[in-house]
Amino acid sequence: MRVIVFLALVVVLGCTPHSIYAFVAPRSTSKQTELFNSIIEINKKNVILPDYLITDSKDLIDRPPLGEFLVKPRNVLPLSLVGVGVVLCEMGVTGQYNNNYLSFLVLGSILGMACSLLELRDALPPYDQSNPANGVSPNPRCGVIDDAVIHAYSGVYTAGASWLALRASYICPDWLMRLDVVVGPIAAIIFIFSLFAPVVTLLKYYFGIGDAAIESMVGLVRRRRCRMTEIGTVDSDDACLPSSLSELELFRAQSLVGIGIVGCIYTPLVLSFLCLGQDWWIRVQAVYPGQPWAEASTAFIGVLATQACMLGHRAAKAGVATFSLVVPVFTAVSLVLGILPCAVIFKWFGDNISFFEYYKL
Repeated sequence: MRVIVFLALVVVLGCTPHSIYAFVAPRSTSKQTELFNSIIEINKKNVILPDYLITDSKDLIDRPPLGEFLVKPRNVLPLSLVGVGVVLCEMGVTGQYNNNYLSFLVLGSILGMACSLLELRDALPPYDQSNPANGVSPNPRCGVIDDAVIHAYSGVYTAGASWLALRASYICPDWLMRLDVVVGPIAAIIFIFSLFAPVVTLLKYYFGIGDAAIESMVGLVRRRRCRMTEIGTVDSDDACLPSSLSELELFRAQSLVGIGIVGCIYTPLVLSFLCLGQDWWIRVQAVYPGQPWAEASTAFIGVLATQACMLGHRAAKAGVATFSLVVPVFTAVSLVLGILPCAVIFKWFGDNISFFEYYKL
């Protein structure tokens, strides 16, 4: 049941907005158009261009080849993780929940941790000041759509989901169980942050509130003091965060709200490990022996989807394709890799999986 809800949320909150953006160009009011033009004027003075995270690359003619992008050393680990994910999906669809599945799950989680470290390394300064497409964009932006924040968020989320995939599985080592009291609170904060960050960003855009949270969010990652600025003002002493969003940035923030809602589904399980302990999980395994397979598989889907989307993010940032194309394509990839194995898990385990009941054990 929980997996069905997960799938429904992914489809409704993830696929729909991306598809709408891909096939129906967003229409702006005159006020939004005027505001967007003002942002572009500030960009000419304050921002290193071209930055396709702000404007997209619809007008770019000479695009870097996809093959050239994929063979970059930075993409080796994420592509390896996606390969392991494909194998796990195939094994899940065919019902091969066995020791081989657990071995690939461990391998995928280790790759996830390695990808997490790469994302965090990318997020921290210094940044390439000559070209925003080389690594993380040096342009500070408003809230969660800031490129450094996105990389840091994807890094910690990948790490949290990788930990949970191992923790919920039958192969979880004793030493990892003993770390619940340390890792549990951190993972819960990470999963809650996945919804908090885009909500705060949109609150700033629509209602003009949340300056302190946004300044702290961006400043913490970029390791410098950041201040919100109004349209038309420039302050060279600190990193200036625009007080509004471009059309593309608004779309990305709205999409991240849907993704964040889905991302929060891991929080109850994490808090259960933290508050109820391993004795509770042993009781769950006795009554619902399929639960560890379901929870571990679902957690690894979070790892897989995050890194697949970050591949698309970097490709669009480099101008390989537009965000309006890359976002729905990689959403579809995540759905295919995630939905099919999750949907068929009920065929293999049936009543050996529960939705809410196992929390009561």
